[in-house]
Amino acid sequence: MTILKGSVVPKACVLAVGKFESIHLGHRALLAEVTHRANLLGLASVVMIFDPHPYIYLNDPEYKPLFSNSEREHMLKNEGLDYLYYCLFDKNFAALRPEDFCKFLFVDCKAKLVIVGENYRFGKGRAGDTILLQNEAKRYDAMVQLLPTQNLHSDTISTSNIRNLIVEGEIEKAQQLLGSSCFTPSGE
Repeated sequence: MTILKGSVVPKACVLAVGKFESIHLGHRALLAEVTHRANLLGLASVVMIFDPHPYIYLNDPEYKPLFSNSEREHMLKNEGLDYLYYCLFDKNFAALRPEDFCKFLFVDCKAKLVIVGENYRFGKGRAGDTILLQNEAKRYDAMVQLLPTQNLHSDTISTSNIRNLIVEGEIEKAQQLLGSSCFTPSGE
């Protein structure tokens, strides 16, 4: 897996977009789909991670993601991805209109297929949704694939749910949702 910082993806790709604060079972299902579809289509497989985490930039500079960039890189190295692209999240990026963000994905990042979760939101004020993303993809002769929210037993697999389980002291449940028995969040 090649790490890209400061430059966009060099070739046409299947792209997963998100914060990827933790690499939980839902993320792993999404990344497996990215690599599968990239292989079928003969394209590069790419995961885009925002850096710094949008919550740090927009809400709380003291916010601590569950895992550091190096820890996430370590978790991602076995997912079969061609590229990990760190996308700078700054005031200009935060101000992008949803349509401009789509242009960034489909033109600058050369995405021929974007795979995201069914509740994905993007653009200034999170104004963009998956319907807009699908409509914009058509303008650029690209596609969007939506993956449903993943559950394990009765628990929704999400970083916010994992964070809540940790706060409640339910580390084993958090580990199950992460798909890892070795949970050492950054800063500890």
